[in-house]
Amino acid sequence: WVVGAGEYEKVGTIDIAREAASQPVLEVDDAPMWEWARAHAPAGEVASALGELREICAAQGLSAGSFFLDASAGAALGPNAAVHLNEGHVLPRLAGVLKAASQYLREGAGLVGLGARLETWRLLVDTGRSEGAQGALPLAVLWCMLESCAAETPVGFFKRVTYSKGVLLEWAEASLVPAFVRCAGGEGEHSDYARNVISVALGLKERGTELFRAGKWKESMEKYGSCVGMCEQFFQGGAHILPDGRDLALACHLNIAACCLKLKGRHEQAAQHCTFALHIDKDCAKAYFRRGVAFLTSPQEGDEPTGVVGLEAEFALNQQGREMEREKQPPREVLLAWAVRDLERADVLAPGDALVKQHLQRAREEARAGSKAAAASSKNVPGVG
Repeated sequence: WVVGAGEYEKVGTIDIAREAASQPVLEVDDAPMWEWARAHAPAGEVASALGELREICAAQGLSAGSFFLDASAGAALGPNAAVHLNEGHVLPRLAGVLKAASQYLREGAGLVGLGARLETWRLLVDTGRSEGAQGALPLAVLWCMLESCAAETPVGFFKRVTYSKGVLLEWAEASLVPAFVRCAGGEGEHSDYARNVISVALGLKERGTELFRAGKWKESMEKYGSCVGMCEQFFQGGAHILPDGRDLALACHLNIAACCLKLKGRHEQAAQHCTFALHIDKDCAKAYFRRGVAFLTSPQEGDEPTGVVGLEAEFALNQQGREMEREKQPPREVLLAWAVRDLERADVLAPGDALVKQHLQRAREEARAGSKAAAASSKNVPGVG
C-alpha cells in the first residue's frame, strides 16, 4: 500500500485487502532498517509535530464503525467484511484532516523522512494490536499521508488529492483502507513495511525485464527507474539499511545502463548508472564492463554530438550549443583509456567472461591504433624556431 500517483489500478477496496492478505509472506531482512530507525527516532520539533498531527487526525471524528457502509466492518474486519467506504462520512472528514495537516507537511521536511514514517508505522501496528480499529484509524490516516507525501512530495500529494472528491476517494481506497484493515485486525507486523516496498519494487523490476526482452527499452528504463526510486529511501548516511533494497537498486542501475546501451545517444547515462552501481558495490564486474562499453562505443570525433560521457568534471558537457558541446567532449584517446581501465578491472573480477575479453581486446587495439596515428601525425608537425 505504499502509494504513488499512477502505481495502482482502480479496483474494489475488498479486492485490494484480500490480495494483500493472500500474498505469500516475502522474507525480508529488515533488522538493519529497524536498528537504524531506533537510532533515528523522531525527536524535538519533529516528534512534537507528529504528536500534533495525530491529534488532528483523531479530532476529525473519523469513526471506525461508520468508516464503511456496513457498520459492522469496523468491529469485525475479516475476509468477508463489506469494506465499501461510507463516502458521506469519510470524505468530509478526510478533507478536514488534509486541510489542517497540509501546512505541517509542506513545511516540515523531517515529517516525511523515513525515521518519522517508520515510527508512525510501528505505532499503527502496535495500536491495532492493543486497541483495535478505533485506535488504529487516526494513525492509519497519518501514516498514509506521510507515505504519500514521501512518494509524491507534499505539494504534489496535496495538489492531487484536493483536485476532486473522486481522487480523494481513490487515494483512500488504494492506500488507507488496506493498511487500516490489516492493522485494525491486529494482523499487522512491523516487517510489513519493508515487505510491501520490496514486493512492489520487485514487481516493477520484473515488468522492466519483460519490456527489455520485448525490445521496449525506454519503457523498461521507466520501470527500473521506479524500482530504484522506491529503494532510494533505504539509502541513509551513505549506505543501504535494507539489504534487499540495496540488491534491487544495484540490479536496476545495471539494467538501466543496459537499456541505455541499446539506445542512441545514451552513453553518458549508461556510464552514470554504472557509477551509481559502483557506489553500491565497488567490485561489481558488470558495472565496470558496461561502463567500459559505454566509453568504447561513444561517438567518435566528427559524429553527431550526443552528450556523451562527462563523468570527469573537466569534461562536463556545456549544453549551450553544438560547437561548445563538441569542444567539451573528451578526446577519443581519453575515452579509450577509460574503456581499457574499466574493462581490465572487469576482466580481473570476472576472469572467465568471454564478452569482457572480447571488448577489452577491441579497446586495446583501438587505443594502440590511436596512439600510432597520433605519433605519426606529430612527426608531420613543423618544428618551432
